[in-house]
Amino acid sequence: IANTMSTGAPLTGTAGAGAFSLQRPDGKFLIVSGNGGATTTLYDPISFVTLSGPTTTANVSNGGFALQRPDGKFLIVHGGAVNTTSHYDPLANIMTIGPTLIQTMTAGSNALQRADGKFLILPGGGIGATTLYDPAANTATTGPTISATVGVGSHNIQLPSGKYLVFPGN
Repeated sequence: IANTMSTGAPLTGTAGAGAFSLQRPDGKFLIVSGNGGATTTLYDPISFVTLSGPTTTANVSNGGFALQRPDGKFLIVHGGAVNTTSHYDPLANIMTIGPTLIQTMTAGSNALQRADGKFLILPGGGIGATTLYDPAANTATTGPTISATVGVGSHNIQLPSGKYLVFPGN
């Protein structure tokens, strides 16, 4: 209302390249630090308190992001030129190893959810195979080949027809 900014609660790790946040069902946020590390911070916006969160199963960097699964858990894509993932269970507040992706993820990696509930994961910095992630089976298989390099600033939008328009970025 006052249109001002103030200092927030300090994170328990340095936020950097690949950092992102996701909201838990209890209203708290998990902030994944990125910056080539595996630390996370739990932020409670009601009490204005931060605590150390669970450690991801590998470092997160450029191209890191999360997908919310239908069961309420999250698939965390690590980015940083790796093809590893973590599963985050917000109710138990734990991380476990997720499936290995087909391509390595770098800056510009993103995903879109198909009508069948599967996610098409687009690799940043590469032309070629995409990963098709099935959250029900928790599997990662080869998706369709992309013909443009997905880079920094890439994103996608769903058209009224249900198809997606992918902007490759850089």
